[in-house]
Amino acid sequence: MEWGIHPTKDLDPEQWMRIGEAHFRAGLLKKERRYFKDAVYAFNRAKKMGVQTADLYCWLARSYGYLALHVNLLSRIFYAFISLRFVRRALKRDGNHAFSYYVLGMWFQQAPSWAGGDPEKVLRNLDKAVELQSDRIIFRIARARWFLNRNMKEPALQECRRIIEAPSVEPEDGRRKGEANDILERYTTEIEARRGLKPVG
Repeated sequence: MEWGIHPTKDLDPEQWMRIGEAHFRAGLLKKERRYFKDAVYAFNRAKKMGVQTADLYCWLARSYGYLALHVNLLSRIFYAFISLRFVRRALKRDGNHAFSYYVLGMWFQQAPSWAGGDPEKVLRNLDKAVELQSDRIIFRIARARWFLNRNMKEPALQECRRIIEAPSVEPEDGRRKGEANDILERYTTEIEARRGLKPVG
């Protein structure tokens, strides 16, 4: 791989962590592979310098996971399993690492069944993430989307109400709250209309 980070001075592990997070968030915003490649590079530099925390392994899992979405099929499988290895390493380091349960749930959602994808494990891991950190909107909006995906509209709407009431803790939470509000408006009207139908005859 060719990496796009060329520091002009020696950096410490904390600086590499911050650089990795910045590039990861840039990748989410611009949806370009190069940012996730740079995030992987930065987090691996921190790892080589001795960082062995659940946070680091979770960031590596997320970065490799998103990188997998921007490459060809063969590389996608390769990166996806690296992602799985790191999220499991994060949970081995800290069995109560909420974000790792979220990442693991997303892994089981994205992976095809032949590679280990499992609908039951999606919800199980999202539930665990919410149990550990109930105020994280990113966990709840993922669970709301999953409920909708399974046509479970009532629990999805309940989740969206909680999202709207929850405090924002991440830059993307405003967008997630907007998504929750859109879901509420769309499906609340639909459900109320169905309940208002009267039998013919």
